[in-house]
Amino acid sequence: MSPVEIGPRGPRFSLWSYRWQSGSKGPAPLVFIGGVLIFISSIFLIILGPYVYEQHLLSTQGKITTGTVVKKLMHQASDSGNTDTSYEVDYSFLTAEGTKVEGNDTVDPDVWDQINEGGSVQIEYAASKPRINQIGVTSSVFFGYLALVAVPPDVVTLIGPVVAPAGAVA
Repeated sequence: MSPVEIGPRGPRFSLWSYRWQSGSKGPAPLVFIGGVLIFISSIFLIILGPYVYEQHLLSTQGKITTGTVVKKLMHQASDSGNTDTSYEVDYSFLTAEGTKVEGNDTVDPDVWDQINEGGSVQIEYAASKPRINQIGVTSSVFFGYLALVAVPPDVVTLIGPVVAPAGAVA
């Protein structure tokens, strides 16, 4: 019998099945492949998870207030490795409960040009965690959820846990 069988097998029908040969050395290849896929997907979850969580809080608990711009910083592109110019704004605001919160955000060049130090800016913050805040209003978290769920590396999250136990049982 070969290690790969195609076609009908016993009482059930399977198009493809793999049988690990017990005489070979080392762990079953499916266990190894499943472990690698789980590891790769966990990296993407660690990177995207906090962003999606913050956007979710802002979209579900978002409160809007007016803040004061404390400082504007422009980090220009340079030969030392920074390839893009970034625009950062430091601001402070009061929550609905009267707590003063300081924050900063990176903004687009157009927004950066429109605001002035000492001027007012619209701030959105999460009611349960005011330290989660941003300039402007969250329009949609659809793309955040899409990145976490539908991006091909995250499909690995679904495949890895299926492949690893299948290899261990085989």
